[in-house]
Amino acid sequence: MSSSIQNACMSVARTNMWANKPSDTSPIINYQEQLVKISLNALEEFKELGAKEQDISDAIHYIEQVHALPPIGNNIDWFKERLFTLLEIAFTDSGISDEAARFANKIISGLNEQMA
Repeated sequence: MSSSIQNACMSVARTNMWANKPSDTSPIINYQEQLVKISLNALEEFKELGAKEQDISDAIHYIEQVHALPPIGNNIDWFKERLFTLLEIAFTDSGISDEAARFANKIISGLNEQMA
């Protein structure tokens, strides 16, 4: 199992569970383990399109930086939807229409602003 994926998932778990501040860390660890399972599944799904462990780990770190918030708590669906959406954008297997391309350009502009 990838330690980079495990570490990235722990970052998300800590951020999302911050409001709980449990004295027992088992809820955070349980959440992290669920995130790791989803992440490894994503790796398998996107491997044929060129995704590597580091790509999955980087996507998880992006989620932690841009999307994770304490009110989310241990919401597994939230994480899976975000991870798979980001990976579908990064590892596409089809072309898009002109209308969709206009929005894709907005995504590119937004990412450029984030990275500036």
